[in-house]
Amino acid sequence: MALNIARFIHIFLNGILAGIGVGIAATETANLKLDGTMYTTVERHKHAVVTPLTLSLYFPCILAGSFVAWRERGGNKGVTALTVSSIVTITITFILSFLINAPINGAQQHEWDPQNPPKNWVQMRDRWNKSHIVRSVFAVISLACNVLPGSNRARSEARDSRRA
Repeated sequence: MALNIARFIHIFLNGILAGIGVGIAATETANLKLDGTMYTTVERHKHAVVTPLTLSLYFPCILAGSFVAWRERGGNKGVTALTVSSIVTITITFILSFLINAPINGAQQHEWDPQNPPKNWVQMRDRWNKSHIVRSVFAVISLACNVLPGSNRARSEARDSRRA
C-alpha cells in the first residue's frame, strides 16, 4: 500500500513539474517578443507564483521516488533502473534550477527595475531560456521513465488475460 501511494505521489508530482516546464517553455517563446520593461514585469509576476510552487514539489517528488526505488530494489531490475533514472533526471532539473534559473529569477524579482532593466537583460533572458529548455527536457524524460513501467505492466496483464 505504501509503495503504491509513494509511486502515485512520485508520478503525479513529476507530471506536474514536467507540465509546468513545458507550459513555461511555450510562454517564454511568446515573451521573446516583449521589450525589457514588459518582459521584466511579466517575469516578476510569473515567478512570484511559479517559483514557490515548483520548490514545494521537487522534494516530495524526489523523496517519494527514492522510497519507490528503495522498495523495488529486489524486484524487476528494469523497473528499478527506470525509477532511479527518473529520480536522477528530476534531480538534474532541480540542480539546473538552483544553479542557473533561480539566481536570475531572484535578480528579476529583487534587483531589476521594470522601467530600466539591466543592459544585459537579453543575455540573461536567453541564458534562462536555454537552461529552462534543458531542464524541461529532463523533466519530460523523468516522467517517461515513470510511465514506461506502468504501460509495460498493462501490456503484460492484457497479454496474460488473453491467454487465460
